[in-house]
Amino acid sequence: MRGDDSHHITPGGPCREAELSVESLADGGDGVAHFQGRTVFVPLTLPGEVVRASVPEWRAGVTAALVEVVRPSSERRPAACPLYGECGGCQWLHASEDVQRSWKTGRVRRVFSQTMGETCPEIPPVEEVPPVLGYRRRTVLHAADGILGFSARRSHRVTEPGGCLLLEEPLRLAVREMAAAVKSGMQLPRGCADVSLAGDGSRTAAAFHFERRPPADALARLTALTRHTGIAGAVICVGGAAVGTIGKPLLRWPAPGVPGASLLGRPDLFAQAHLRAGELLAGIAAEAIPEGDRVLELFGGSGTLTLAASRRAASVTSVEICSPALTLARKAADEAGITNVRFQAGDSLRTAGHLAAGGERFGTVLLDPPRAGAKGIAQAALAVGARRVVYVSCNPATLALDAAALRRTGFELTSIRCLDLFPQTAHLEAAAVFQRGESGSSDGALHDR
Repeated sequence: MRGDDSHHITPGGPCREAELSVESLADGGDGVAHFQGRTVFVPLTLPGEVVRASVPEWRAGVTAALVEVVRPSSERRPAACPLYGECGGCQWLHASEDVQRSWKTGRVRRVFSQTMGETCPEIPPVEEVPPVLGYRRRTVLHAADGILGFSARRSHRVTEPGGCLLLEEPLRLAVREMAAAVKSGMQLPRGCADVSLAGDGSRTAAAFHFERRPPADALARLTALTRHTGIAGAVICVGGAAVGTIGKPLLRWPAPGVPGASLLGRPDLFAQAHLRAGELLAGIAAEAIPEGDRVLELFGGSGTLTLAASRRAASVTSVEICSPALTLARKAADEAGITNVRFQAGDSLRTAGHLAAGGERFGTVLLDPPRAGAKGIAQAALAVGARRVVYVSCNPATLALDAAALRRTGFELTSIRCLDLFPQTAHLEAAAVFQRGESGSSDGALHDR
């Protein structure tokens, strides 16, 4: 059968069309096959399928272009998005959610087993988190050749965004309006390569990103564009730093675990993508904190976990290197009347060392680091005297590496929950709890405490 995958980009250089049997899925979600002794990655395929693909001939470990699914898997389904196969945003619209979660569970178990060996505990299955479409509240668009849209699959080209199925409805409409405006002649100022969009369910804000100082007419042109498209406000960023605002770009979401309070955000700052992520992750983290504990939060961001943690803890010291995010977290805490949180600017792991050197001690270390993980977290937790580490992660591979390091320094993994907060993609979130001194069961089985 030919269909949603037949327009996939053909790799450059000489290629040979071949029939391949897909054996498994790679970490990025591509199918894995073999051809003439070489490993070949075939996007948009599933294990057990027989496909025809255009295979580059010049090196090993290549990515082929899918031409035709000769014998489809019973788990294959029609991809609902007309851009699927061309847009690079989704890997698995062709796969059932059961297949996606099964693969994600296997991946978490594999990376933990590889890093922890015989000490690896049993990892529970990845949990479904509805909705599986229309869940994203933020996205990034790229500008090229007069088009504002998403990156094409494995290409520097830009595709028109259409009606992305992963986006929450108000954000989907805002993306469509802005892309249409740019296409119709309201061009972005020279040097604006990316536009971040985020919404809170009722309002949408944008961030326009420049590598260098924008031209003199940038403010007027971007103001006209935001007004034309109904964007509530925008942030102008140069080299990653905010240098100006248009309208009111501040967004508000209900603060998990703190009735009546709000989390504050901006489109240029990190926020959880799935509309239920904050609620679930903050709930798991807060529940893992012993009542009345002193908490050191690292990579605190704009307070997604902070406010919920403050309801359980005697005190929270929240460390974040991004000053605008820290400012929003402090403002959210002030608005909520929360007085037991101390906010501190700085590199998280270095600041933990400074606090330890100053004699400060904490019962729990809470962290939500970037994808690169938190190398050195085991030493930092020991230095501040922590008996518990609560670790939220978007990357199982770096979580497993840090888990192994924590294990070597006396912290046992006592619980872990893996949440499918990125349906239709190969990503997930996990929340793990480590305990020092009083540990898990002697046979290595995982249990909740």
